[in-house]
Amino acid sequence: MVVLASTSTVMVVEVIGALVSGSLALAADAGHMLTDVAGLAIALVAATLALRPATARRTWGYRRAEVLGASVQASVLLAVGILVLVEGVRRLVDPPPVQATAVVVFGAVGLAVNVVGPCTAGRRRWGWSWRSTPSAAS
Repeated sequence: MVVLASTSTVMVVEVIGALVSGSLALAADAGHMLTDVAGLAIALVAATLALRPATARRTWGYRRAEVLGASVQASVLLAVGILVLVEGVRRLVDPPPVQATAVVVFGAVGLAVNVVGPCTAGRRRWGWSWRSTPSAAS
């Protein structure tokens, strides 16, 4: 849930950054974050549904929810990719001005969350952290 919340927050920040700076790179990364947020939310719902037991009517239970969730996420990623491609070609023909400083600042925020998020998730779920080292006895 921490990763979902932080990714959602950075997605909103990057959308604002893309609007302020005029950067397609920030807009594309915000779209990527959208697919991450959608994927995390869909996976959470699908994993919860998949835990339901099989019934006479649903002999596989709700295990198909995971496959459907992955299909929805792939569709969103494809749509974002097509939008970025179309906008990239449009910008090749008529390039707009881009505020480089804003791109660097907003990009650094996105990078920080992309680095810290997995570390937080790993530590909470598996007791792992960057500081953990193998013991000398093992």
